[in-house]
Amino acid sequence: MADEGDKETAPKSGVWDASLLPFDPREVVAKNVSGSTAGAGSGDFHVYRNQRRKELFRIEKLEKQSVDIEKDRKFEEELVKKKEVEEEKTRKRAQKRKKKRQRQMELKKQKKGAAWKDKPEGSENLHEHKESNLSRSEDNTSGDVK
Repeated sequence: MADEGDKETAPKSGVWDASLLPFDPREVVAKNVSGSTAGAGSGDFHVYRNQRRKELFRIEKLEKQSVDIEKDRKFEEELVKKKEVEEEKTRKRAQKRKKKRQRQMELKKQKKGAAWKDKPEGSENLHEHKESNLSRSEDNTSGDVK
C-alpha cells in the first residue's frame, strides 16, 4: 500500500487517485450530455452555448469569491498588525506616565526630606502655631480681639 507521502507524487499508470484533484468530482454535475449517436443535431449548438455561458459565469463568480476572500484575509492581517502596534504604543505611553509619576513622587519625598532636615528641632510646632493664628485672624473679620 502507498504511504501518505506517495499521494503527492504522480500516480502509477492505471491507478486513479481522487485526492490528487483540486476539486471533489462528486460535486461536478454533467448536464445535457450528448448521447452515443453520431453527429450533432441542429439544437446542440444552442445547448452548448448556454452551458458554456453558465460555466464561464460560474468560474468568474468563483474567481471573484477567491479575490474577495484574499482581500478580507489581507484586511484582517493588517487590522491585527495595526492593533498590535497601537497596543504597543499604548503600553509604552502608560509605562512612560508611570515612570513620570514615580519621578515626581521621588522628588516630592526628597524635597520633604530636605525641608525637614533643614528646619531646626521644634520648628514643626511653630509652623502649626502660625497657621492656627492665621486662621483665627481670618475668622475675626470685625476687628475684635478675642
